[in-house]
Amino acid sequence: MAKQTWAKEQAVLQQKLEFVQYQLNDEKKKFEENKAAHESMLRSLQSTNRESVIGREEAQSKINEMEQKFLQERKKQEETYNEYRKTLTDQVENLKKKNNELELQVKVAEGEFQKDV
Repeated sequence: MAKQTWAKEQAVLQQKLEFVQYQLNDEKKKFEENKAAHESMLRSLQSTNRESVIGREEAQSKINEMEQKFLQERKKQEETYNEYRKTLTDQVENLKKKNNELELQVKVAEGEFQKDV
């Protein structure tokens, strides 16, 4: 009976672990896509074609402003990503710990069963 319960809990924990890893990979992919889009936009703004449309100083000022906004947003995204990653890593560790405890309980239960037989 304990072995069945352990197997069920282990399967649930494994599913949770896989889901958390999937979420982490998904968030990392989104972060990388946003980063690439922002860098592309920044490069586009820095092109020399823009300088001929707007005055050189005004263009540089706008580029600097956009660059600062981009850097701030990127930093914020990195912090959010790192916090999310830490949370997911902690969840994975807790699930592993719970799994180890369940494995130990099963071994103890099997040992007691063997003694009774």
